[in-house]
Amino acid sequence: VDAASAQAVLDAASAALLVPQTISLTSSIDDVTGGAGDDIFKAIFNSSSGTYNAGDEINGASGSDTFNVLVAGGSAIGLVQTTAVETINFRVLSGTAAVNATLLEGVEVITNASSLDDTNLAVSGLATTTTIGINGAANNVSLDYTGLTSASDSVSLTLGSVGSGSAATAVDATVIDLDRDDAGSIESATIGLSGSTYVNLEGGTGLTGLTLTGGTSDDNAVVLVSATTLLNSLDASATDGTNEYTVSGRSDITIKGGAGDDTFIMGTSLSNSDSFNGGSGTDTVTATLASSSTRKLNASGMESAVIDMTVDGAKVDASASDITTHTFLASADVSGSIINLMSDSTINLSED
Repeated sequence: VDAASAQAVLDAASAALLVPQTISLTSSIDDVTGGAGDDIFKAIFNSSSGTYNAGDEINGASGSDTFNVLVAGGSAIGLVQTTAVETINFRVLSGTAAVNATLLEGVEVITNASSLDDTNLAVSGLATTTTIGINGAANNVSLDYTGLTSASDSVSLTLGSVGSGSAATAVDATVIDLDRDDAGSIESATIGLSGSTYVNLEGGTGLTGLTLTGGTSDDNAVVLVSATTLLNSLDASATDGTNEYTVSGRSDITIKGGAGDDTFIMGTSLSNSDSFNGGSGTDTVTATLASSSTRKLNASGMESAVIDMTVDGAKVDASASDITTHTFLASADVSGSIINLMSDSTINLSED
């Protein structure tokens, strides 16, 4: 055999190793290994039978491998060990699927992949290096991380057309609980957005920083941040959609908007130390003044403020604001005031 022929045989053998495999698990305890290609492993779990079983072992070997799990009935799912499997997708058809990720070694992404409405994926034993993905429908996710330290622990998520709604109105928001065991150990989170997204983010008592990225000019996101008492930074400067953020209950917070038309809803928690940078687009801050003390607007790159005055003597100080359009809502028996307006400002008055 000449050198050229030997090389051809070697090349053919190498190419065969790179061909992706699709491997389906069985109803028995499996120990399977992939090849050098981007392999796909498949399993079905339900409470009485299936092919996802405690004790299964999956080694993805080389390549960028994926494990697709169809959860036919919500339940606690047994421990399965994976090695060198980069992505695991769970599709939940009913109930709550409780997954222990302790033995999912090296997994980079766990996705709640187009699960049906009103289902829940509860993942414990997560490493903070694992990105959580949620795609489609109004399914919910609760997370419990392991290996946390007293230093700053950060987690990452990606959301693709999550929840349902219309424009700035959430009809059925997906609930994401970053702190399932209420340990208060997650300090920061980064969320990548794509498509139109409606989400209620329960950040936990330790979350101080939230960063949002992504989206296009055609997308919109409605994000309610709740159960997050220490949040002091919301940075959406790398977003492009038309987005609405509700952060009522958080004071002394720095908020940055992105390239789209952003709305920041403060509720009754607007404080003199809050600051807003709207970025591009036409941006709005809304707040309710429920006391007669003066509230200072610290705003740049913002175009509009909507203030609901519910008590006599409520006052807004606009000396640190470049907002030029102010809308004030009040009942007929309530009076309020605004001082230090920008020149050429527009004031709209409305009785509520």
